[in-house]
Amino acid sequence: TNMETNKLDILSVGVDVGSSTSHLVFSKLLLKKDEQSATRRFKIRQRQIVYEGRIINTPISNDKTIDIKKLTKFFKAEYKQVGIDPKDIQTGAVIVTGESARKKNARQIAEALSNDAGKFVAATAGPNFESLIAAMGSGSAARSKAERKTILSCDIGGGTSNIAVIKNGQTLSTSCISVGGRLLGVGSNGKIWRIDPPARKVMQHLGLNHKIGDRISRAD
Repeated sequence: TNMETNKLDILSVGVDVGSSTSHLVFSKLLLKKDEQSATRRFKIRQRQIVYEGRIINTPISNDKTIDIKKLTKFFKAEYKQVGIDPKDIQTGAVIVTGESARKKNARQIAEALSNDAGKFVAATAGPNFESLIAAMGSGSAARSKAERKTILSCDIGGGTSNIAVIKNGQTLSTSCISVGGRLLGVGSNGKIWRIDPPARKVMQHLGLNHKIGDRISRAD
């Protein structure tokens, strides 16, 4: 905390557990009191990225849930790598998105990670929330307001694509479709190591019946 009461320097962490990959980012935030606000609330005035973490494949257990132990171990190693103690973190968020948010242990992931890595917001993002944060994070919402335009934001993830329509900075509608970059995971040897339910549905529709461990042809 800065000596001046109208200014705060805080260390923040953002943890993303997505359909295909997971990673974190540490940031230093400068907060200043908004003198115009009746509540004199703090607003983020500056954000400096301290460390952008390594990206791993989101670990899946044999029972098709997310492997919380592996995930927690990875994030603890990331803290160690950059020399940050979880106690030093004043704020942050764990967001579980896409296909990961559909897993039956999604809520436990958010809770486990926020308990182990400092006290902060933990959320499993439903499709509407995910579309909204993607539009805000990409700068589409701010651009729509600044340029007084209607913008369609489309974030293509590993398991889902999230769409938002923003007019003059206001989000009019959000939607999500189960189409992403890694609904089918195939190694360099052509072997399938991951099949998500939407990919299985498309395969059935095409009359294909590949299973994990099978080699899939380029044509298929």
